[in-house]
Amino acid sequence: GEEVYAKITDIKENVDIVDVFRPSREVLAIAEDTVKIGAKVLWLQLGIRDENAKELVEKNHIGYVENKCTKMEYQKHFLKVRQAFPVLSD
Repeated sequence: GEEVYAKITDIKENVDIVDVFRPSREVLAIAEDTVKIGAKVLWLQLGIRDENAKELVEKNHIGYVENKCTKMEYQKHFLKVRQAFPVLSD
C-alpha cells in the first residue's frame, strides 16, 4: 500500500529523512535532490560517505549522518541493545 517514486524530487509531502543505500559516488546527486525537497536529514548507511554532500546539506541547514545504520542506531538509543540482530543473541 506504500507509494513508490522514481525520483526524490517527485515526492510532494514533507520528508524527514532521506535514507541512502547507494554507493558513495551517487551521494552528491542525492544530496542535491535532498536540498531541493527540503528534507530534514540526509542519512548515509554503513560504508557510505561523501564530503561534498556533507558540505552541501549542512550549508542548507540539513542534518547529515554518514556510515551509520538506522536500525542499529535505533536499537542502541531506544532499545538499549547493541547487536544488529538481537534475536540471534541469547
